[in-house]
Amino acid sequence: MTASTAVTTGTLVVPDARLYYEVRGAGPLLVLVGAPMNAASFAAAADQLATTNTVLTTDPRGHFGSPLNDPDQDSTVLARAEDLAQLITHLGAGPAVVFGSSGGAVTALALAQTSPDLVTTVVAHEPPVRELLPDAQAQRTLTDDIVATYATGDVIGAWRKFFAQAAIPIPEPMLEHSSSAATATPSRSPANASGSPTNCDRPPPGCRTRRYCARSPPG
Repeated sequence: MTASTAVTTGTLVVPDARLYYEVRGAGPLLVLVGAPMNAASFAAAADQLATTNTVLTTDPRGHFGSPLNDPDQDSTVLARAEDLAQLITHLGAGPAVVFGSSGGAVTALALAQTSPDLVTTVVAHEPPVRELLPDAQAQRTLTDDIVATYATGDVIGAWRKFFAQAAIPIPEPMLEHSSSAATATPSRSPANASGSPTNCDRPPPGCRTRRYCARSPPG
């Protein structure tokens, strides 16, 4: 199969949201999940992997095609793990191998913890599980500083501190978005617990929630 792989799309209604998902291929179930990366972010890989597997991708709650009933609701790790459990059960194709990247890696780990019967293997790519680090307190202090910077309305400065913490340059598209959003009024929950600032009154493209991952690892 190539990029022309057939894609079946669907929406699963859960008590507090509607979850958009895509399914490709046939065979053992493989789930590719990010947060806030959406299904489209994994499309190329999903097309290739669909030659041997049923591949499930999804938009995480509160983003792109997966709106929350209450946009003020937090998107938590446990909620996203439950979403994956609901999707896997809905497809009736589990247990699954789950590849999670960034915030999706934390989601995948939580899924394995809360619904071990639905998972055979978790591949956690760059999971932001800072609480396991020896300098967790220092990381929390850095996060608090990023949140405080964002709360002043300095969106660009907050992003700069976030990427400096990761020792990587701020991406130009993110810088451009931050610049365009700089005049927005900060919300009362400006960042997720990893320190990633989220302009909740003018959210990034695709964001469908005002508060993203407050008090929980990212997504």
